[in-house]
Formats: sequence, structure tokens, C-alpha cells
Amino acid sequence: MLRTAIVALCVFVGSSALGSASARTSGMTVYGPTKPVYIGQTMQLRVVVHGQSVHCVATVSYTGGKVQNLGDRVAGASGATWSFRVPAVRPGGARAVINCGEAGRGSIPFQVRVALRAPKIITERTGFSQRLNRDGSTNVCFGLELRNDRARVDATHVAVLVNLVDADNRVIGTDHLQLIRIPAGATVYIGDQLSRLANIPIARVEVVAVEATSTPIAPATPPLISDILIAPDRDRFVSTVYAQLLNQSGLELQGGELGTVLVDAAGNIIGGGRGTVQGPVSLGARELSKTFTQMTAVPYASAAQALISVVPRYPRQP
Repeated sequence: MLRTAIVALCVFVGSSALGSASARTSGMTVYGPTKPVYIGQTMQLRVVVHGQSVHCVATVSYTGGKVQNLGDRVAGASGATWSFRVPAVRPGGARAVINCGEAGRGSIPFQVRVALRAPKIITERTGFSQRLNRDGSTNVCFGLELRNDRARVDATHVAVLVNLVDADNRVIGTDHLQLIRIPAGATVYIGDQLSRLANIPIARVEVVAVEATSTPIAPATPPLISDILIAPDRDRFVSTVYAQLLNQSGLELQGGELGTVLVDAAGNIIGGGRGTVQGPVSLGARELSKTFTQMTAVPYASAAQALISVVPRYPRQP
């Protein structure tokens, strides 16, 4: 078993450039942001008035009712500027207001967002089974339990490097896995099988997240999983894992990623695989899904239980 914190090496995080939107009245012009701003970001607000030594007061109102008083300034020939940091407020619409008395009153609307944090993928557990073939090579089936440690953003376009390592720390086999999405705070299962490897005992599974992107949370009500069946092949190794999926979301299920790990009677991971959800599946409807990767390195007698995760895809998701 392995528990490792992995911060993705390739990260895409939203940013906001400040421009100069303006709101003009008869006696003044207010300049502010043209793009969404983020909590914790420092911004500038500026006013230009007709006349000299004009007393102006600025405030910012946020979604949820919070009002930020920026204080007063005396606007000279070049105007007046306020610098302020966006506080921890509810994301949504905001409005900066500058009141310059008889010179006029102006405002600028803008949007406040929560800055996306770098993805953080946790490898909770790993495990494998190794089987000797008649030609002297081996097959290794492994399973991973991965968790998105960010509670406020999904991890998308996740690329995972998996190495099978022997007792001397040599890499005996390498696999590359792709996951479209790991929802915020969610745990997913995934696995695969590598065939015709050298007849060298595998000691551990090494996992590295090499790429991921933080994206806003998308609808992710998982289907209800039931009637899980582990099917053997004629040699009494695991052939396929079947499961019934019932859509319990108000949205039509368009498809999704299915992941499986097999555990023994003690709860240790001994292999895993992947599958797909076909769709479309309406609310209350069900369908049969199954793994499509091989798991024939796992003895059927050792597979006490299959743990399954489904990351759904709904019409509102990209």
C-alpha cells in the first residue's frame, strides 16, 4: 500500500488581467477592471473629475452584502486612485462606487471569482497481482485508489505514470493512464494489466501524476452502483467485472469513466481495470457496465470484492 501526495507538474490556473473599463457621468469618469478578479487579488480603482481638489469617497459592494470602505481621496488634476485587496467574499457580482459630491457619482460592475488552485492528486492505495505465463514471462495487473485533494476544484485531463518496480528499485514495467476528470474531493479507482514482462518479482507500484488541470466544479452526481459480479475465465482467473448503474441525477447521463479495483479478504488491492459508461441514461433508468481491460493476472479465488467508481458526464460538462 502506498499513500503519496502528488502535485501535478503541468498546471493551468485561471488569471485575471486588469484593464480599464470606464463609467462616465457629466462631471467624472471611473476606471476599473475589465475582466473578472479573484479573491485575494489587489486591484486599482481610479477617478478623473472636472475641476481640482475634489473630495471623493469609494466603496465596493459584494455578493452576500459585504461592503468594503476604501476611504476618501482628493482628486487633483490627474484624478485619484485607490488600491485595495479583494477580501474573502462570496463569488459573484460586485460594484465599485465613487461619490465625488457635486462633481458626480459613478460606478463600475465586475465579477469576483475564486482562484483555482493547483491540482493535488493523492495516491491512497496501490496493489497488484503477478502471474507466470507458460513461456516464462509474467503478466501484472495493478489497481490504484486516487483522490482529488482539492475540495473546490475538479482535476481534469489527468495523466498518471505507473511504474512496476522490483526489490532492487528497478523499473520492470511502465504504463500511462489518462483520466478525463476527478471531481473535487472525490476518490476514484483505476487499474490496468501489463503483459509479457520479465520474470522478475514485482515489489511495489510507483505512481506519479505528470499532468492535470484545475477546472470549476461540474455536475458529478454519481450513478447508484449495484449488483456487482466478478466473473472468472476458464483458468479461474478474473475475466470481467460487471455492475448495474442507475442514474440518480436529474440530468441525463451521457456517459462516463468507470474504474475498478479488486481487493482480497483483508481489503488489500490485488488488481484493477477500467471501463466506460455508454449513455444516454435518463433519471431512474439503469444500464449494465463492465471493465474492458484484462485482469487475468488476478486469481479469481483471491478477489473477494470489487470496488467501483464512476465519474459521470452530463450535457453541461465539456
